[in-house]
Amino acid sequence: MLSACAVSRTTIQSHWADAAYSGPPLNGIAVAPLFETRADNLSFECSAVEYLAAHGIEVIPGHSLSTAEETQTLDENELRRRVEVSIAENRQGGRT
Repeated sequence: MLSACAVSRTTIQSHWADAAYSGPPLNGIAVAPLFETRADNLSFECSAVEYLAAHGIEVIPGHSLSTAEETQTLDENELRRRVEVSIAENRQGGRT
């Protein structure tokens, strides 16, 4: 997949982690920001995806999971379903 980030860079000012999490290590993440505008979503998403991928983390860009119209209305269950479909497709070589 080819993509380009032509918008201003976003930097992470702070982060949160669940110290009580005791599950397996996470080796992949879906980045699906929900800012007020699509431009803000794409700006953050592009920066986060680039950073995570550079650190060897498998990343699913949020814009690949929904259309621009769906971004503000997609519910969590449907988003989770689409992430699962995307993971299955990636494992089968359907997408990169």
